[in-house]
Amino acid sequence: MEYEFNKDLGGSPVATFSMGHEAIGRWLTDELASNTQRITSLLSHIEQIELGHKASLTLHGSEFELHIAGDEVSVKAHAIDDDIEFKKNISLYELESNAECGLTDFKEALQSWLQFVTKSR
Repeated sequence: MEYEFNKDLGGSPVATFSMGHEAIGRWLTDELASNTQRITSLLSHIEQIELGHKASLTLHGSEFELHIAGDEVSVKAHAIDDDIEFKKNISLYELESNAECGLTDFKEALQSWLQFVTKSR
């Protein structure tokens, strides 16, 4: 899973992830943005899952849902569930709106995102 972080013309942080993981970048950009408190809180929840104190976590955002269970992470756009016919016709959109990765990779990306948004202030 490859990614890079930049700023848009307005100075807001933007995460771009490799093919198959685009939804993770969109989730970081749209749902977390530069909210370091939310990022730090999520990292604490991940640590609790890694230690076995929590089994899973689901966060419902405005456009995406993040689900962590064990060592698996999934990000899914809400729009995917809205219309089955839409799903059949727009499979490329679906690929860009869903992503899965391992917890270790996700945690590393999240830590990198935190560093980026902290430095960017």
